[in-house]
Amino acid sequence: MDSSGGKMKHIIIIVSVLILLIHSCSGPVKTEKGKSDSSKLNEANHFSAVTQQLDPGGDLFLYLNTEKINRTIGSMFKSIREFAEANMPKDLKTRFSDVMRFISDIFLKIGFSEISAVGISSKSIDPDLNRSRVIVYRPHARDTGLIWRLLGKSTPLSELDFLPTQTVYADFGHFDPGFLWDWIKKRALESKIKPIQKGVASVEPFLQKADIKLPELLASINGRAGIIFTMDPAQVNHIPLGNTDKFAMPSPALAFIITVQNHYIFELLKHKMTFAKYHKLDQLEQISIPVPPMPILIAPRIIKSDNLLIIASNEKIVQQILAAKKNRDGLIRSREFKHLSQGLPKKGVGFTFVSKRLVNFIYKIQAQGFFSADPSAQLIKNRQKLLSAFQTDFTFLGILENEKNGLIFTANHPLGLEKIAVMPVVFAAGVVSAIAIPNFIRALQNSKQMRSLGDLKQLGAAIEMYRTEKGYYPKYKTFQSLLTDREFQGYFNSRIPQKDGWGNLFLYTISESGDHYYLASAGKDGKYEGNDQRGSYFLTSMNAFNRDVIYSNGEFVYGPRSR
Repeated sequence: MDSSGGKMKHIIIIVSVLILLIHSCSGPVKTEKGKSDSSKLNEANHFSAVTQQLDPGGDLFLYLNTEKINRTIGSMFKSIREFAEANMPKDLKTRFSDVMRFISDIFLKIGFSEISAVGISSKSIDPDLNRSRVIVYRPHARDTGLIWRLLGKSTPLSELDFLPTQTVYADFGHFDPGFLWDWIKKRALESKIKPIQKGVASVEPFLQKADIKLPELLASINGRAGIIFTMDPAQVNHIPLGNTDKFAMPSPALAFIITVQNHYIFELLKHKMTFAKYHKLDQLEQISIPVPPMPILIAPRIIKSDNLLIIASNEKIVQQILAAKKNRDGLIRSREFKHLSQGLPKKGVGFTFVSKRLVNFIYKIQAQGFFSADPSAQLIKNRQKLLSAFQTDFTFLGILENEKNGLIFTANHPLGLEKIAVMPVVFAAGVVSAIAIPNFIRALQNSKQMRSLGDLKQLGAAIEMYRTEKGYYPKYKTFQSLLTDREFQGYFNSRIPQKDGWGNLFLYTISESGDHYYLASAGKDGKYEGNDQRGSYFLTSMNAFNRDVIYSNGEFVYGPRSR
């Protein structure tokens, strides 16, 4: 849900801060005339290269040249290093210089300094569909940075075929773990910082002692991985939430998928996980991980299938993924996906998908948390106003490309620019409110009950003193009658507790034999179920506060119990 709104907002904020940083921290860059002319020509080329790939005529069209930002950051590193070295003790200068050089080197080698410009656009392409695009531009000659090499080049997004029709969230990306590890080792060696060198050098020997060969492990990964989250409406689970014990939730399942060159990782896990069970089912080799029973179907599996390693919450999602991959009849065939994917690139190095079914489910959770916490009419009305701002039809598909001139992220979604700006705030506020408001109201109800318990004990103590002096318990059938007894009134220095935390009058009665008295609170709903109730109960839901509390002969015989 935060995928488009959050990304767009964060990018705009970062760009704005960087613009302020440039103008406040750096003056005009002095260059020779020839260099100045060359710089202007490069800026013109960069502007043309970026803006040609953006969508004009929409709500947002932004271009930022980052060359000056890079120079400013470089100057800042240099100034900090020179200032510190000039004011540091001699024994610290070398170490500090090495650290600053390492940080500066990392910034350069990651590839941030190779970025020359950033472009952002957002435009409506359909009555209910908008396309947003972010360009991170670098000249073709600048391609030595980690971010360009690690992601690899754009290829057909075959992982889209893996998504079952029940998919509500998916995120896949390309990367080269072997290249990343070699890059880390090289940077550590160049750093001249002994703790970093020692730490990186110790990784492979440490794993070797555990019989894990890191080079073989990295070589076995093909460079593509992702997660798939499904919610199956054909199978519903009922989970406790708010004021109800039966909140309907479409059966969820989660799978983590890695494309592999071989099955080194699977064999390693089979060897290491002695507590798990290895078996074959439908020609699939599986490792089953035992877990205790849960309200939803959780039966973890690690499965190898052709060039895939799948770690899943249950076997059903694995079968759905393999069927979608084989038949190419999964999510990509759905009307929602076809509409959402129009005009998006066919190749890339990663993608993110969010279904409106997931957003609707989160909305229902928020609504349930809101409305079950306290069903008063005014609170329900106020919460409905807040939830009405939530974008329940939000859906999202974004494709990341790594091209010869940088990164391009293109996403389709139903939000206009004004909603993109407020969506992260509304979503965050909704999530926080759904958690905080019910918890606050629960805490409030708990405090009312604790007050009732304290008052019952105080009343009971007075009744016990009454019996000690009189030889019998007060012989009244109602609490109102008990309050009129002057002897009873004399045991209180101040006010006599009369009502429980919810404003309901306490209850009092005595048995026919006179041997037992019963003091009670009828709970939040004010409905008393009788003196015969015994035992204790947990406050697992808001309904539990409706239960009675009974105090008899110096002790609680029925009431709440802490976990």
